[in-house]
Amino acid sequence: MRTQLLSPEPLEIPLRLDETGAWRVGHTRVLLDIVVYEFQRGSTPEQIVDAYDTLTIGDVYRVIAYYLSNREAVDKYIAEREAQAEQMWREFEVDFPNHALTKDKFLKKMADKSKS
Repeated sequence: MRTQLLSPEPLEIPLRLDETGAWRVGHTRVLLDIVVYEFQRGSTPEQIVDAYDTLTIGDVYRVIAYYLSNREAVDKYIAEREAQAEQMWREFEVDFPNHALTKDKFLKKMADKSKS
């Protein structure tokens, strides 16, 4: 009896561009940036899925594979997003100089928002 050979289909990268210009993973609101940060910090795909339970393990592995194959472009995209966030923070500080929200609280709030 001969086993049939596999005929793998190309895998789609589960990334979608949202209305704000941010790349999100699969059908979730989790940002590409978050998965890359977690991976760079040493988190495994399983740990990333545990932390962001709307993600699937297959999606995380494919996104990490995409990142590893396109590191320069993804790093550039993330650097641009960080620069935009910094600019937004500077504008916020100008508009609301006495606001009790600190930069750390602001960044945490933004990260929490991207999880949902």
